[in-house]
Formats: sequence, structure tokens, C-alpha cells
Amino acid sequence: MHSLVSVKFMKIFLGEAARHKGRPLHEAIVEEARQRGLAGATVSRGFMGFGANSLLRTSKILRLSEDLPVMVEIVDTPERIDAFAPVVDAMVEDGSIVISEARAIFHLPLRIRDVMTADVATVTPDTPLTQVVELLLRREIKAVPVMDGKGVAGIITGGDLLSRAHMPLRLDMQGQLPPEQRSEQAAASEFGVLLARDIMSANPKTISGDLLALDALDIMERFQITSLIVTDPQGGY
Repeated sequence: MHSLVSVKFMKIFLGEAARHKGRPLHEAIVEEARQRGLAGATVSRGFMGFGANSLLRTSKILRLSEDLPVMVEIVDTPERIDAFAPVVDAMVEDGSIVISEARAIFHLPLRIRDVMTADVATVTPDTPLTQVVELLLRREIKAVPVMDGKGVAGIITGGDLLSRAHMPLRLDMQGQLPPEQRSEQAAASEFGVLLARDIMSANPKTISGDLLALDALDIMERFQITSLIVTDPQGGY
């Protein structure tokens, strides 16, 4: 039996006549969701309904039939729905947005693009290591790609910081230190002179967003790594 996955369910209620920048609002929302990599969206057209303004919309009345109720439904991970909610809120002027927690069973193959982090922080080979650590702590992430131009030069993980930069504490423990203490620690160690290129793992494993999630897990297990970098077919990040 497939396992249940924690998700969030977004329902957007609006009228068919609603517009966003000259196009039907429901189409604009679906296109925005697609461009942002959400798992999928479904649009349903009702035959009767009314909103907060109590205006009845029904297919039984010819003069109102051009503004029938429309519902856009989107199911994705909680993080993706939370990130998409402000975008939809800015687009909807007359309607309702309902977000609820749910558990889902996905029978379609789960691909990397469905679970990957899209808003990725990056550094360059010349980024001071102190800035790399601050970025990891600020974004609450455990790895950061090192980009050289448009290509991936390497990756820095918490393990690299411990083994190659001799960071005295793990990232989660570093985050509990006051900023002043972290600065003193960096000044007293070799952190102050190291750059990203000095400790990064070069030639990291990259995969396509179309790869099945299970295949990605196999790669991580086979090479004993905890992070993978997703690139598009043209080699972009």
C-alpha cells in the first residue's frame, strides 16, 4: 500500500468573469502555478453558487451564465503551498482562498521536480567562508551550491565545514550561538582566510528534475551523499 504524505490543499473560489491582466483569472493562476513548479492544478466550473456579495451565479439564468462559479484546486507540499499563497492572494481581488492540511496518497511517480527546493541560495568560489556559514544559518539549510558563471563548480555541506574547514560545532549548534560569539570564533580560526573554493566538494552529482525520486534516493545511497543538485536540460541551475 502507498504511504500517506502530508500535504496542503488550496482551493480558490472565484467567478468565471474574473480577470488578471486581461486574461481569465483561473487561467492566470494555473499558469503561475505551472511556472513555479507546483505539482498540479485542477479547475472546476460550477452551475450554481454565490459569494460574499450574495450575487447568485447560475447556469439556469441566461443573463448570469457568463459569470459562473469557478474553483481552482491545488495540492502540494506544505512548503510550496505556503510560498504560493501570497502570490495568489495578490492576484485575487474578488474571491476566496481556502488552505487546509491533508494527507494524500500519490499513485503517480513522484519526481524530483515535485519535491525539490526551487528558491535556491548559491555562492561563488570566491565567497568568504564566513559568509557561506552565515547564509546556511540564515536560510536554515544544510548545503549550498557553488556556482562559477552558469555552471556548478561544487557544493558545500555541513560535513565539508566539519572535515575540511575544521568548524568546531555542527551547523545546528552554530545557529544557537550569539552572532558576536560566532564572529569571535571565526576570527580565532582559519575561517577568516578561507574561501568557498578551499573546502567545497568539486564536481558534485547533478540530476534532472524529471528523475524519479526513488532513483535519486538510490544515487544518494550509492555515493553516500546527502544532497543533489538539480539542473535543467540546458545545464542551468
